[in-house]
Amino acid sequence: MKSKLGLFGAISTFGLVFFASAAPIPLYSVYRQTLLLNNADLSFSSVCYFVGTVFALLFLARLSNQFGRKPVVIVALILSILGVIEFITLNSVTGFYFARFVQGLSCGLASSAAAAYVVDLASPKLGTIAVSTTPMIGLSLGSLGSGFIVETTGSLTAIYWVAFGFAVIATMLVLLGKETIGWQKSAVKNAVISLVPNIGLPERLRHFLPAAAAVFIGTWAIGGFFQTFSAPIARDQLHSTSVLVGSTVFAAFQIPAFFGSVLSGKISQSSGQKIGMTGFFLSTIGLVLALAQSSVFAVLGIIVLASLTFGLAYAASIKSLLSSATLEERAGILSLIYIIGYAGAAVPNLIVGKLASGLNLVEITTGYAVLVGITWLIVISKSRHQ
Repeated sequence: MKSKLGLFGAISTFGLVFFASAAPIPLYSVYRQTLLLNNADLSFSSVCYFVGTVFALLFLARLSNQFGRKPVVIVALILSILGVIEFITLNSVTGFYFARFVQGLSCGLASSAAAAYVVDLASPKLGTIAVSTTPMIGLSLGSLGSGFIVETTGSLTAIYWVAFGFAVIATMLVLLGKETIGWQKSAVKNAVISLVPNIGLPERLRHFLPAAAAVFIGTWAIGGFFQTFSAPIARDQLHSTSVLVGSTVFAAFQIPAFFGSVLSGKISQSSGQKIGMTGFFLSTIGLVLALAQSSVFAVLGIIVLASLTFGLAYAASIKSLLSSATLEERAGILSLIYIIGYAGAAVPNLIVGKLASGLNLVEITTGYAVLVGITWLIVISKSRHQ
C-alpha cells in the first residue's frame, strides 16, 4: 500500500509542479496589458523559469540520494506553492520574473527527485511512460484549466488556488508513501559535496547521448516556443482574444505526446528517434506555413502532429539512457536529460528576447524550424551508430 501511495504521490507531484508552471501561460496576454509587457519581457520570463530549473538540476539534483526522495520531493512542492502565492498577489514585473524563477526551481527539483522516485517505484515500462509524459500532462491540464477557469469565472487567481489545493494533497500522499532510499549516514556532509555539479553519464551509455541530446534540444526548443508564444499566436496570428484559445494552442502541443510515447514502446529506440524527429521537423515547417496563412485548423492540426512525433522521439531517447541505469544513477541521468532539454529551450528564448522587437511570429517560428532541422540531421547521423 505504501508503495502505491508513494508512486501516486510521486506522479502527482511531478504533474502538479508543471500544472502550476503552465497556469500563467494562457494569461500572458492579460499580463501584457496589466504589467505592460512586450514579447521580449515574455521571453525573459521564460529564461527566468529555465534558469531556475537548470540551477536546481545542476546543484540540487543529487540531494535526494542523501536525504531520501520524499523530503526533497516535498521541498519541490513547497516551492511550487510559493510560486502560485506570488502569482495570486502579483502586482509588478519583478514579481512576475520571480514567480517564474521559483516555479523553475520547483520543476527542476521535481525533475530529478520526483522523477527518480517514480522510476524507483514503478515497473520499467510504466516508469519510462510516466517520466516522459507526466510533465506534458501537467502542462496541458494547467494551461487548459487556466483558460477554462478564466473564461467561465473571469478570475485570474482561481487557477492558482486550485494548484495550491492539489499541492497540499500531493504532499499528504508523499508523506504516506514508501521511502526508497532514506536518510543516509553523513547526509549533511555528503549533501554539501553533492552541491558541486557532477551530472554525468556512465561510460556504457555514452554512445546513446549524441542522438538523445539532439532530440532533447530540438523538441524542448519548440516546447519553450509554445510556452512563450501560445498566447501571442492566438491573439496575433489566429485573431482571437479568448484566453481558452491560447491555452488550447499550448495544450495541443502537450497532450498528444502521450500517445507518441506509448508508440515508442512498440519499435526500437533508434527507429523511434529517427521517425519521431523526421515527423517533428516536417511539422515545424508546416507550422511556419500555417501561421503565415493564419489558419486556426491548420495550426492546431500541425501542432497535434508535432506533439505526437515529439512524444515518440522523446520517449525513445529517455529509454535509451534509462533502461539499464542503476538506482543510484537515475537521478543524475534524469538531471542530465532535463539540463540538456532546458538549455535547448532557454538559449533560443534568450536570443529571441534580444531580437523579438524586430521580428514577427512567423519569422521567429522560421528560426526555430531551422534549429529543429539541425537537430534532425544529427539524429539521422548519430542514431545509425547505436
